[in-house]
Amino acid sequence: MKNSGVTMATDVLTISFSANDYLGHAVGPDDPSVEKLAVRTDQTIGKLIAAAEKQVGGPQNILVVMSADYGVAPVPEINVARKMPGGRVDKAAYTRAVQDALDTKFGKARWIIGSWESGFYFDQNLIRERKLNPSDVEDEAARAIANLPYVERTYTRTQLMHRQAMASLADDYVARSFFPARGPDLFVIFKPYWLFGKGGTSHGTPWDYDRMFHFCSSAPAFSPAPMLSASASRTSLPHSLRCCTSKLRPAVSATSSRRSSLPLAFRRV
Repeated sequence: MKNSGVTMATDVLTISFSANDYLGHAVGPDDPSVEKLAVRTDQTIGKLIAAAEKQVGGPQNILVVMSADYGVAPVPEINVARKMPGGRVDKAAYTRAVQDALDTKFGKARWIIGSWESGFYFDQNLIRERKLNPSDVEDEAARAIANLPYVERTYTRTQLMHRQAMASLADDYVARSFFPARGPDLFVIFKPYWLFGKGGTSHGTPWDYDRMFHFCSSAPAFSPAPMLSASASRTSLPHSLRCCTSKLRPAVSATSSRRSSLPLAFRRV
């Protein structure tokens, strides 16, 4: 930030406060240490913005945009204590349910060659060697876990490639985020608040507690932009940001003094 605000060009400074993410994953959003860190982060941001305002000649020359990147689930044990849904999934047992089903249907083999979160990758060479239809293997694996108490919905690669059985908003999110070159052969969504692991928490589901997050901006030289809905999807953000930044205008005329004619930077709400 040392050389920001010294030319007529607009300077952009981006900062990520990653400690909040690491701690939140480890202990969950309800832990008192998370609140303490949030207060410390807020104080740090306040000092940063005060320094930026001093650097560029006042708050009229600053624009701030602040955003979280996603929401998070409470630690399952806390939810259970609150008599709310949720729990922890034994990944070994979960994987074994798929492996056993494929062994029973198609013969013993190493069908699963990898996994990503709750999804599975199957051995396509093995499927070809046994002259099987990939969609049959996908369907059998999906049936094996569809009735597990923590599974909400399964999506096979074949379904996602052809956008089959896409009936809900969550289905649409999954279909639009599926990338065939890297995506799994079976994608699975757990019921709300169910997680892998023996401790901490995570994110990455289509449920509201994961996909809703805070976004705010402020600048005296802006005309107000429409407020983002709390349920705005990630895909709507680029357009919303374009609407916001299209309203940028100089805070003062270019004929003013060098200090007062500095362009907008960032200012906190």
